[in-house]
Formats: sequence, C-alpha cells, structure tokens
Amino acid sequence: MNIGTAKPSLSEQRSVPHWGLDLVDPGDSFSVSQFKDYASQKIKEIRSRGNIPFLVGGTGLYIDSVIFDFQFGNKYNKEKRNNLQEMTIAQLQQYCIKQDIALPENNKNKRYLIRAIERAGQKVSGLEVPLRNTIVVGITTDKQLLKQRITDRAKKMFKDGVVEETIGLASQYGWCNEAMTGNVYPIIKKLIEKEIDEDQAVQEFIVSDVSLSETSVDVV
Repeated sequence: MNIGTAKPSLSEQRSVPHWGLDLVDPGDSFSVSQFKDYASQKIKEIRSRGNIPFLVGGTGLYIDSVIFDFQFGNKYNKEKRNNLQEMTIAQLQQYCIKQDIALPENNKNKRYLIRAIERAGQKVSGLEVPLRNTIVVGITTDKQLLKQRITDRAKKMFKDGVVEETIGLASQYGWCNEAMTGNVYPIIKKLIEKEIDEDQAVQEFIVSDVSLSETSVDVV
C-alpha cells in the first residue's frame, strides 16, 4: 500500500530513518496495543543511540497510546470487528448514537468509526499527563496553503497510479478488509463502480484529507 498511504519515498527514507513501515500485510490485523508495544520499543532503541525519536501521525488514539502509556485490559473481538466491517458508515454512525459512543472527529471514515466502537468496549488505563521527556507539537498551516499542498498531492497520487494499486489490493485482500477503509480507498471504489468520475474522486479525497490534516500532531 505505497501510493494510497502516501508512504515516504525511498529517497526520503534514505535521508531520514523511518520505522513502522511494512510491519504486516494488508490482510493482517494490527491493533493499537500492538502498535504501542512496537513504537515504545523503537523509541527506547533510538534514544539508546543518543538520537531523538519523532512519533509522527494524525491518529490521536495511536499517539495517545504511547505518550500516555495506555494499558489495554482486553483484546479486540475479531467476530465483532467482522460484523462491524459489514455495516455501512450510516449504520456505524447510528450504532454510536444509540450506544452513546462519541463519534470520532472524522465520522465519515469507516475505520475511525469502528475504532471508536471498539475503544468504547475496551478497558484502557493510562497516565493523566504525557510521559517525561515528551514534547507535543501541533502544526498549523495557512488553510489555503494546506489545501493547495493536499490538492497537489492528490493529483500526483492519481497520476502515479493509485487507482491501479487499489484495484490490485482489492482483488487480493477484498474491499471489506480493514486496511481498505483508509482515506482514499472507499473513494476509489466509487470511481471504479462509476458512481463518480476521476475529477470528483480527486475532490472528495482533497476534502477528506484536509479534514484529517487539520487535526494532525507530531510528538518528540
């Protein structure tokens, strides 16, 4: 999943060491608990070499799990997740409302909705303040500049073959796979099924990505 996830290029990976790429296949599950264990270990290793680790991302739960040292009391229920995967976005939203579960910031993203539901059923404990020696940096950018950068990136992704990449992933792992609920893939599914054209797909992705980028944080 190289193009659709905006994975750093090989040259970018050579200039700055990256961790956490290609850990599992798209068809494999990878929980926030597993991510927390992996990230915490890598942070420890990086610091042991006298370097400063940057935890970069836009998904608050995953960031929080590390910097607030979440302790997870139970694992996710695979059968329940499969059932949730079969539900539409509207059904998931309604489920949250009926169960008094707070909707995620991006409540039109299936993956985020499922995580919100699973998180509500988990026994999670953590620190009230971030771990020592942690600096949280919230990056703000002029909205017009941000939108232009995202627009340029969206056009480049489609030019680079994100549609073809998605078709290959869907044929191998299926559209219901959790990895295929990420930002761009449901939009491309609508493009493939001729519900929208490519220009509309690009615009939908821009709107969705702007919403996500406005809440992203970096942690040092």
